[in-house]
Amino acid sequence: MSRPQETVPVDSPVPLSPIVVDTLEALLPGDNPVHCALRRQIPFTTMEEGCPCGCTSVDLWVDKTKCDPAPAHEGRPLADGNYVDTDVYAGVILFTSDGYLRSLEIHSWLEEPIRRWPDLSHLDVAPSHYQ
Repeated sequence: MSRPQETVPVDSPVPLSPIVVDTLEALLPGDNPVHCALRRQIPFTTMEEGCPCGCTSVDLWVDKTKCDPAPAHEGRPLADGNYVDTDVYAGVILFTSDGYLRSLEIHSWLEEPIRRWPDLSHLDVAPSHYQ
């Protein structure tokens, strides 16, 4: 699903949906410089839908002319969480590339792909050394 970030597809990216914005913000809590820098990128980010498996994962495209990269950081993925206390058996993973938001991947613990974003109130964010 990943594509080189240097080439943004023409007419493909769309504005971030509210649930994607809320999920990014939930995965990037606190006042750590890495999380703060990535949250500042959100207004300048578009998304490209259409994972081949049919899930709701999205590639993220940041307008690098409008914001700086996050400080150097390790971690692949940068952040992740699982949906708990719900009938949706899924998790979500945030990837970055060169200090910029890159993709938000939702995965199922079952065989069927997740076709809509689960209720964010069920997201349990894994502890991060960036928090």
